[in-house]
Parts: sequence; structure tokens; C-alpha cells
Amino acid sequence: MHSSKKLKAYFLRLLTHKKTTTFDIKNARNILFFRYDRIGDMVITTPVFRELKREYPEINISVLASNTNQNVLHNNPYVDKVYINYKNNLFRDLPTLLKLRNKKYDVCVEFDHSVIPHSIARLRIIKPKKIISVVKEGRYGVKGSELELYDYFTEKSKDAHFQDIWLNTLSPFGVTPKSKQYDLFCTDQQKKKAIDFLLQFQNKIIIGINLEGAVKDKRITPDKLKIICTGLYQANKDVQIVLLSSPKTYEDIIRLSKNILL
Repeated sequence: MHSSKKLKAYFLRLLTHKKTTTFDIKNARNILFFRYDRIGDMVITTPVFRELKREYPEINISVLASNTNQNVLHNNPYVDKVYINYKNNLFRDLPTLLKLRNKKYDVCVEFDHSVIPHSIARLRIIKPKKIISVVKEGRYGVKGSELELYDYFTEKSKDAHFQDIWLNTLSPFGVTPKSKQYDLFCTDQQKKKAIDFLLQFQNKIIIGINLEGAVKDKRITPDKLKIICTGLYQANKDVQIVLLSSPKTYEDIIRLSKNILL
């Protein structure tokens, strides 16, 4: 086991070694953000794009998103281009990654606070001039400070919200955020659909419950959901509970709601 860890540490150092490039990050004009994970993470990250664009209006912002969270950026005026990444399928992503390499990005921003091999592999392929990330503790006995691939590590306070941690990745640009507000840009058609739905319950107290979570153990189970709904209705008969779901889980949520009513 000890020799295996030493071997992994060797390859981690090797993979993250790079030559220093002289470049003033405040002169960057082409930035790529890594955010190919969950919907909630993308929502919380949206202030980063706006605050950077506010300070540097001419900067070009691209985001490497996931198939799951890309829709959060629809109609976002602060993001110039969105690319899709499949995280666990490097070969499928290779054509996109090579395309990104040809764009010669000035800076890549990677939000992971852990050492993530798939992120490192993609950064090596894209080969930006500078890389910003949240401070990392390291892995396999390799300290975060030994990861030469990263040019800037931004602070991560122990009790800080992830929104603040990710906004702090703008500090190398000299950006002080003026707002932490999230950005979601719906079309007029989407707004009308939402308003028409809510008008059905205009005399009700509407409570939305999200059943999906990033960590399986923290998701609301059917048994707990029934307890929550029963308690809410007992507390106030004018409550209207709306169960939130993604398109792929919609049918399951419908069946679940029917079982709760029984």
C-alpha cells in the first residue's frame, strides 16, 4: 500500500509539473471556467461571470459545463461560449479539449478544492497560460503547494459559503465583487409558463421541495417526504407543496406524489 501511494504521488507530481510562463493575468482577454458538475454549483457560480465581466467588459468568457448544468447559462449575457464536457469520458471529450487548446486561453479557472485527476488531465490538454484554483490540501502525501500546474491558489475560509469561495477566485484579477446575486435569464415564454403555473395557487402558500441532492445520503427519502408534507398540511391548510424535479426524474416524482396522497 505504501509503495502504491508513493507511485501515485510520483505521477501526480509529474502530471502537475510545468514550466513557468511570464504573463500578467490582468492582461487576460480569453478566460475558460471549469464548471462541469451539478446544477446548483453552476447557479452559485453565476455571480463570478458577471463580476469579472463588469470589471473587464472586453474579456471573453467561456465555460466548460456539463450536459446537466449547461441550461443554467442559457441567455446569460456575461458568458460568451459554453462547451459541454462529460467528466468521466476523456476520449469523448478529446475533440472539444483539442479545440479549446487551439484557442490558446490566457487563463483557466478550476473551482475544485480537492485534487481532481480528470480536471488536471483536461488542464494539461487545454494548456492555458495561467491556472487559478481554490487552495488544495493535496493528495497521496503531495502538498497542494507542490502542484506546479496551478499558478494561483485563492483562499478558502473554513466557514465560508461556496459562493464566496468561488467569487474569491477573481482576486488575482484584482476584482472585488459588488454583488453576490445569482443570475438566471429566462425567456418571456418561460416566465409566462411559470406565472401561469403559479396563478393556479394564488391564494395558497407555495412551498417548493427539491428532492434531488448532490450527496445521496442527504436526499429526502419518500418516508421523510411524507412526514414533511403531512406536517406542513397540519400546520396550515392553505399550503400548496410543489415537488421539484429534473425532466429525467419527472415520472418518478409523479408516482411518488400519488403514493404520498394514498
